[in-house]
Amino acid sequence: MRTSIVLASTACTVAILSMAGTAHAGKADHRIFGIGTALGAGIATDSPGVNFDEPIPDDLRYAVELPTLELQGFFDNEWSIDVTLPVTNMIVVKAATDAFIWRSDVFLNFNLGSGIVRGILGPGIGFAIVVGNSLTTGTLRVPAELGIELDSPHETFGFKIMARPWIEFLPSESSSPVGAGIMGLVGFSGYVTK
Repeated sequence: MRTSIVLASTACTVAILSMAGTAHAGKADHRIFGIGTALGAGIATDSPGVNFDEPIPDDLRYAVELPTLELQGFFDNEWSIDVTLPVTNMIVVKAATDAFIWRSDVFLNFNLGSGIVRGILGPGIGFAIVVGNSLTTGTLRVPAELGIELDSPHETFGFKIMARPWIEFLPSESSSPVGAGIMGLVGFSGYVTK
């Protein structure tokens, strides 16, 4: 399992870096702000703040990311600060378990390349808080994002295919102080350009 994740990550990195040099002749538009959504599925270790399904062998669980709120603010060099809020997951968890959960991650996305096909690559930081009848905890998250984005010719819309692996650190009194996982996601964003 770990070998396949490493191989898939390596293949994505090679593909992204090979596309990073693609030029977009006559580029006049510059993205300044974006809003969109992403959804997908993956696997996660059994840790609060990740998911609440029944465990599968090897302490892994299936994880589903229902539509998120994705916000992006761009610098002049096309790097961006990406904020992701899994609002649908937070609403579903509240309705299903009567527990309050808040999770958010912030990424520095290098937006590799300048063509219609661009690489998504960036480190992040985040946190999660879970408050329930018998559980109150929080986690510090260290995520990353890796993938490709297909932009419209005038950069007003983008379609993304990406992976978001993470590791998270739980309070020391937890039986399992470190959690981790990876999500495969598809996303759509609309952009304001100038």
